[in-house]
Amino acid sequence: MGELFLNAYMNLYQFVAKKRLQKKDLAPRHIHSHLVCVLATGILMWAYALLAYKTILHPLPGIVGITASVIHLLSPLLFRFNNRLEFNTNVFLAAGMIHQATFGFFCGGFHSNIIIWFGILPLIAGVVTGKRGIITWLTISTLVVLGFAVLEMREYPFPYLITPNGLLISQALVTFGWIFVAAIIVWVFLLLVEMHQKEIEDKKEGIQNLICVITHDISTPLTVIIGRSNLLNKEPLPETALTSVRKISKASYNISDIVNNVRNLYATELGKNGIEIQNVEIFELLGQLKENFSEKMEAKHISLNVVSDMNACPIRANGDLLLHQILGNLLSNAIKFSPEKSEISIKVEKKETNAVIYIKDSGIGIPKDLLPKLFDMRSKTSRKGTSGEEGTGFGLPIVKTYVEKLDGKIAVVSQSAEDMAPTTGTTFILEFECAS
Repeated sequence: MGELFLNAYMNLYQFVAKKRLQKKDLAPRHIHSHLVCVLATGILMWAYALLAYKTILHPLPGIVGITASVIHLLSPLLFRFNNRLEFNTNVFLAAGMIHQATFGFFCGGFHSNIIIWFGILPLIAGVVTGKRGIITWLTISTLVVLGFAVLEMREYPFPYLITPNGLLISQALVTFGWIFVAAIIVWVFLLLVEMHQKEIEDKKEGIQNLICVITHDISTPLTVIIGRSNLLNKEPLPETALTSVRKISKASYNISDIVNNVRNLYATELGKNGIEIQNVEIFELLGQLKENFSEKMEAKHISLNVVSDMNACPIRANGDLLLHQILGNLLSNAIKFSPEKSEISIKVEKKETNAVIYIKDSGIGIPKDLLPKLFDMRSKTSRKGTSGEEGTGFGLPIVKTYVEKLDGKIAVVSQSAEDMAPTTGTTFILEFECAS
């Protein structure tokens, strides 16, 4: 029996949503939510319409009820002609409100039990169209109920034309109807949330697979390009050809950095990069860092001054991660944005139970409008260095990701010529917990 109902529903859905599915101009979950809400409330709409026709001693509530119920029931067919979710939803909600208001007016006005149904309109609007629908129908419902209340306070003589049996049935519809409709709507809402979550997970998995394929497929030919360009660098070539080879080599290394950064970041997010926390002697790490970047600094005649507080404590971190991904990225940035013959300083001090690392340069600085975006992967913050070095924009978001994975903190203070600062430069401040 359940399968029969499901097949009948899906056939109806396919009929209603046929053009939307062909054009792909409206998410299926929106049409599903509209259709299910119409079917769930349609039963009550028709019950009240027939009740008005049979038990209210005036023809208008019955006529309005049947007309509104027809419009309400046929509203999903609008999707065959347009993709205007909000408009189509408002049509069936407006039909319901007019039906309820007319029924209530002829059954005692503000004292009528049917006006409690106005409370379900914002709920349905929210499930189908979202926050905007909630606000719209909350406002409309409130104004209509206030209208009934104001008329009541002014002692307007609302007609009371419903029979005792009609009143009893009306009360039963309110009680059992609210239970039924509220349960259906909440069930639909939860189902839509699950569908939406599955869509997100499927898209996320697709992106991750695409990244894996791209990074793998780029790495193989890139290794060949780097190897060949390194060989050509050693050949006795004309100066113009050698310049071109160097540019190819530089661009290849930049692409390799991007691929590695993307691969490392996604591997970490997926939990595939295991992070082993241990006690790390920061002063020893800084010695390795200085050695690793000696060639880069010599190329721009930059000196590195390392100052460590003798009381500075070992920190709880991962040595390789701290050295290569965090400190390496920050020092590389400092070199990139520092002028020739300048100085970079790295200072380590103990602050209560934490070790604080300051990486300071006297470079071009970071404009104030870029500071809030530095660690945001979605924002474009890459700039050329003082010698025309290209950036990827991945470095600092990756740094922040790894700092947080090590339970650390990162902050930045910077002044740039664009901000009319008297001196320029940037200081990154890292803070990690001391080893116990």
